[in-house]
Amino acid sequence: MLYKYLILISFLFFVNNVFTQIKVSGFVKDIKTGELLIGAHVVDRNSNSATATDLNGYFAIICSNSSLIKCSFIGYNEFEKSYSFKNDTVIELLLKSGSEINEITVKATRTATFNVSSLSIKELNVLPSLSAKPDVLKSAQFLPGIKSQSEGSSMLIVRGGNPGQNLYLLDETPILYVNHLGGFMSVFNPDMINNISIYKGGFPPEYGGKLSSIINITQRSGNQDFIKGSFSIGLTDASFSVEGPIGENVSFIVTGRKTLFDALLYGASKLSDGGEYTIMYGFHDINSKLVWKPNTKNTIQLNLYQGDDYLAYWSKQNEFNNDKKASQSNIWGNVLLSTKWNRIINPSVFTTNSLSYTRYRNKSKYLIKDASVPIKNKYLSSVQNFAFKNEWNYKVSKPWTLKVGLQNSWFIHNPQSHIVSSDTINYKNSTNQALENALFFSSQVNIFNNSRVDIGLRVVNYNTKQLSNIWVEPRINITMGLNSNHKLNVSFTKMSQNSHLLFTNGSFMSNETWIPATKQISSAVSYQSSIGWRGYFFDGMYNTELIAYYKNMKNLATYKNGYYNLKNENNWENRVESGGVGTAKGVEFLIKKNNGEWTGSLAYCFSNATRQFKNINNGNQYLYEYDRPHTATIIVNKKITAKLNLNIAWVFQSGLPYTQVIGRHYTPAINFHDHPERFYYEALVYGERNSARMLNYHRLDVALNYEIKTKKHGNKAVWTFGVYNLYNRHNSSYYYYNSNKTAEIHRPEMGNAFQQLSLYQISLFPIMPSVSYKVYFGVIKDNKNKPKDSVGTKLRKILYFENKHTP
Repeated sequence: MLYKYLILISFLFFVNNVFTQIKVSGFVKDIKTGELLIGAHVVDRNSNSATATDLNGYFAIICSNSSLIKCSFIGYNEFEKSYSFKNDTVIELLLKSGSEINEITVKATRTATFNVSSLSIKELNVLPSLSAKPDVLKSAQFLPGIKSQSEGSSMLIVRGGNPGQNLYLLDETPILYVNHLGGFMSVFNPDMINNISIYKGGFPPEYGGKLSSIINITQRSGNQDFIKGSFSIGLTDASFSVEGPIGENVSFIVTGRKTLFDALLYGASKLSDGGEYTIMYGFHDINSKLVWKPNTKNTIQLNLYQGDDYLAYWSKQNEFNNDKKASQSNIWGNVLLSTKWNRIINPSVFTTNSLSYTRYRNKSKYLIKDASVPIKNKYLSSVQNFAFKNEWNYKVSKPWTLKVGLQNSWFIHNPQSHIVSSDTINYKNSTNQALENALFFSSQVNIFNNSRVDIGLRVVNYNTKQLSNIWVEPRINITMGLNSNHKLNVSFTKMSQNSHLLFTNGSFMSNETWIPATKQISSAVSYQSSIGWRGYFFDGMYNTELIAYYKNMKNLATYKNGYYNLKNENNWENRVESGGVGTAKGVEFLIKKNNGEWTGSLAYCFSNATRQFKNINNGNQYLYEYDRPHTATIIVNKKITAKLNLNIAWVFQSGLPYTQVIGRHYTPAINFHDHPERFYYEALVYGERNSARMLNYHRLDVALNYEIKTKKHGNKAVWTFGVYNLYNRHNSSYYYYNSNKTAEIHRPEMGNAFQQLSLYQISLFPIMPSVSYKVYFGVIKDNKNKPKDSVGTKLRKILYFENKHTP
C-alpha cells in the first residue's frame, strides 16, 4: 500500500508539468581526454534545476527556454554558457582541468547520497599505503563502517558483513576474486581507475545479489586526442599504462601489472638448504578497454580483465619419503569480458545494455615422482557467470525520474573436484547450474528543493534443478532537507544472496570457495535500516555526517567445526554449516575538511556484530570473528609546495576476538605406529567461542609525493616515499600458546613432561619504509594528416545511415 500511495501522490502532483518543460540531457567530459566525469554538478540558474552526473557521466535536467547552464567538477574550471532551447535537446558539456576548489564545487559535494562514499583517483594517489603505490580496497578501509579482515589485508568487512557479501563491479560487471598476495593487495590496477562508489546501505534496486555492500569501480576511457602512458615501479611490482585514439571516435587503454620478486624468491630458495626446496610466487593483472563513440548519443565499450596468482613448489625429497621428488603448483584468479552500449534515445530517455562473462577458478596440482606408483593429486574449484542487463532511465518531469530494467545471470558452480590417482575413489562432484532473473523498478521524486523520495522494488527468481525461489526486495530511501545545509535521511533495504563464500582465515593461498544455494543450504537474506544526518558548515569548507544502522542477516553459511576445505568429500554439502543468523549495528561519524591550506578527515565508528549457528558454540550466540567495537581514522593532507605533498594517516581499531584456552588434558594418539612412545599427547581445551579480545590495534602511516620533470625529455614524474607503521607498533596478527618465547606455534607436548603454557603474539608488520617511481609520457597526435574517412567513420555511416555531410 505504501508504494501505491507514494506513486499516486507523485503522479497527481507533477502530471501537469510533464508536457510543458524542456528536457536537456547529455554527458559531461574532460575537454582534452574525453573522459566522462562522474559526479559533476549541473545546474540551470534560470529554472533553478540541478542534478549530478551518474556513473556513465550522464545527466538529465529540466530547463527553461532561456537557460544559463553551469557545470563544475573537483579539479576543473567552472563551465558556464547561455542556451536558447526550443525543443528537447542533447548536449555535451566539456570541462577544462584547472582550479581545485570553487564555489560550485562545494555545492556539488552537497548532492552526495547517504550511505554512499566516493573515491576519485586523485584521492587514491595521496593516501599512504603499504607499498607506496595506491591500493583501491585499502583506501576504502579509511572510511567509517568499513574494516579490514586483518592487518595488511585488502578484504573488506562492511557493517558487520562477511567478505563474500560484497558485490564488486568493474564497469558494472561483477568480479569475484579481488585480492593478491594472500589478501595484501587488491586486483584493481589504479592506473585504470576513474571513480569508486561504495554503497554501504540504501541500495538502489538496480543492484542485488549480495547482502552487505556494492563497490562500483568505473574504469577510465582512453585519451581521444593523443597517445600517452605511464610506467611505475615499486618494491613489490611494476606497472604500465598506454592509451590513445584509434582512428575516428575510437579510443583504447591498456594497463598491466606484474610482481618483481618472482625470480628473487626462486633464486633465494634455490640457494638455501642446498637447493632441496624451491619456491616461486607471483601475480599479474591485465586490463584493457576499447571505447567507440559514433556520435553524441551512442557509446559502445569493450572491457577485458585477466589476473592470476601463482605459487609453485619443488622438492628433491618428500618429507615422508626422502628418496622421492615432489612438486606442487597453485593458480587462482579471474577472467572478465564485457561489452556495454549506452544510448540516448531522446533527451528524456537513456538506456544501457551490457553483456558479460566472468570466471573465477582455484586449481592446484601435486605430483610425487620416482615412486613405484606416481601419485598425482588435482584439485579444482570454480564459478562462471554469464550475464545480461538492460536498464532504462526516463526523466518524466523536473522532479520525477523513473528507472526500470532487467538482469539475467547464468551461474555454473563447481565447488570442488578432487582427483587422486592412487585412490580408488575420485571426489568429483557434478557442476551446479543456476539461473537468476531479476526485474527492478525505482521512482525518484524531488519534493521542493531539498527533499527527495526514492522508492524501488527488485524481484528475483532463482532456479536450479533442485529448487525455485522468488525474492521480493523493497527499497526505500527518503531524504528530508531541513535547509540548504542540513539534511536527514531514513532508508530500508532488503537483499538476497544465492551463493555463499567459504574461506579459511590466515591462508596465504586462496582458499576461497563459492557454493550455490541448494535445498540443504538456503539463500541468505538481509534487512537493513538506517537513519542519518548530514550538515555543511562555513560555506561548505566542512561537512559532517552521522549515521546509525541496524542489519539482520539470515541463512548464513560457513564451514562446520573441524573443516577448512571441501576436499576428499563426495558430497560437499556435508561440510557446510548453514542456517546461521547474524546481526550488525553501529553508529558512524565523519567530519571532513574540503579546502584550505590543509585538508583531511576524522572518522569514527562504534559497532557490534554477532553470529549464531545451531552446531557451533553449542548453539549460543557469539561475537563475529571480525567484530571491532571501536574504529577511528585521521587523515591529513598538506600541499607544501606546488610539487610536494605530505599525507598522514592514523588508524585505531579494537582488537579482534579470539577463543581462550581454559584447560589442557591428555588424549590417546590415533596413529602412533611410527613413534610407539607417543601413545598419548596433550590437547588444549577451549572455552566460549570468541570470548576474549586481542590487544587494540593502531599505527601511523606517512607518505610524501614529489613531482619532478625528467632531465632528458621533460616528462612528468612522481616519486612517492612512504613509511608504514612509523612508530613501529607491534600489532597482534594472531595469538598462540607455548612453553617458551620462541616463535614456534605450540604443538602439544608428548610423554610425561609438563611445562606451563603462556600466551604469545605474532606481529607481521613492523616499521616498513617504501618507495615508488612513476613517469608519464605522451605523443601528440598529428591532426594535419588525419584521414577523412576512418574505419570508425565508415562503420558509423553504415549503422546510422549518416552521409559525409551530416553535421
